[in-house]
Amino acid sequence: MNQRQTQETALGRIIKELKPIDSTRLGRIVKIEEGTGLIWVDYENNPTQAPLPAKLANPWIEFDDLQEAIKRKATAQIDFEQGNPLKPIVREIFYPVSSLKKQPKQPATNQVIRIEGDEIILSARKKIVVESGNVRTTYLAEGGELITEADQIDTCANKNQKLKGRNLFFN
Repeated sequence: MNQRQTQETALGRIIKELKPIDSTRLGRIVKIEEGTGLIWVDYENNPTQAPLPAKLANPWIEFDDLQEAIKRKATAQIDFEQGNPLKPIVREIFYPVSSLKKQPKQPATNQVIRIEGDEIILSARKKIVVESGNVRTTYLAEGGELITEADQIDTCANKNQKLKGRNLFFN
């Protein structure tokens, strides 16, 4: 019997002896196949004792996240298609706290973030800054100041517009 036949016989025996896995396992992503983007995972008590191709269940996990997971040896939450130990599905990636980046990932420049609600409160101990292009509004807690910087500032009121303050300065 040659080496290939021995491997095929061993694999056939493993497949016959497989028991369904009906719980989540922890493992890790070991590689991403260039060109196809196929991800390979390994997990504890993997019956093949070798990495397996896996599906990705979370659409928010991007290619860069997968590469970072491999680099940092991050833990992956793995489930199995119909309990089949040979068909892993990566659900989530968990990074060790010690390996987290100091700066959060910046959102894509064309991304729109909308916040809606009956009441929205932004709170900070020192200051809040809102920026868009050359416009900047800064809320300073310590001096109770509101500073708006822009090329042009327009205000409009359907009824009354009041300016209150101990002193009002106009230049």
